[in-house]
Amino acid sequence: MVSAPRCRSGARGLLALLLLLPLPGARGLCGTPPTLSRAVPRDTSRTEGFPIGTEVTYRCSDPFVKIPGKSDTVVCLSNSQWSTIEEFCNGGCRATPRLKSAVLSKEDERRNYCPPGTTVSYVCRPGYEETELRPVITCLKNSTWSEAHEFCRGKSCGVPKGPEHGRAVDATNYLYGARVNIICDDGFRLRGRTFIQCTLKGDQVEWSQLPTCEAIPCLPPPDIPHGSRTVQSEQEFSFGLAVTYKCDQGFSLIGEASIHCTTKDHDNGEWSGPAPECKD
Repeated sequence: MVSAPRCRSGARGLLALLLLLPLPGARGLCGTPPTLSRAVPRDTSRTEGFPIGTEVTYRCSDPFVKIPGKSDTVVCLSNSQWSTIEEFCNGGCRATPRLKSAVLSKEDERRNYCPPGTTVSYVCRPGYEETELRPVITCLKNSTWSEAHEFCRGKSCGVPKGPEHGRAVDATNYLYGARVNIICDDGFRLRGRTFIQCTLKGDQVEWSQLPTCEAIPCLPPPDIPHGSRTVQSEQEFSFGLAVTYKCDQGFSLIGEASIHCTTKDHDNGEWSGPAPECKD
């Protein structure tokens, strides 16, 4: 009769040691999170040894985007295994181009996933109107949007009019948002803003309020000894007004007989020269 083989003492010790080692997961830790082909964990500071209950959330790798409704998180379960997760990323376009003249339609604004082939449409912003361009872009196969033109143009305020005794200058653009400078005629000064702007009013556009151009007056001209001037009223010394002096009998006029009200720095009035003198 052949006896059964016996373990050597060294082998018996190794077997006892193996029996004492904990089985995988016995310590309540999960290993490396599942590997996904289109996504990576958001937090890469830890790669293994996750306690039970730990959640790991993934983010889509470029150029993929998250499919709405699909989970992007795994949990370390009580058996030290990760919960299952399916691929939740796929090809698709990200945020749509932002335009000055148009915004996404209300329907398309609510979209949170745009796979290739998706089309979205724009509507004109207030102050803008449609052009001949079709306001639609498409998510292409390479997950980029087709070219987004400015589908709308500004509404026109029409040719601007200047204020009384003033005019609009450099007026080449009359559309929503445009500015036009205002200047006053010689002898007048501007009161208010130096420009008008094509602004929104309701769903239409109009020019903002015009400034005013006020006449530039001069201070009363000086009186001269032994003489007089033709204009006496102190309310009539406006731009361009001429005042003529004459001497009393027996005196001779020295200097220019007439002076007129002119401008200084297009704001203040001053007389064109000093008053003459009357000498005996």
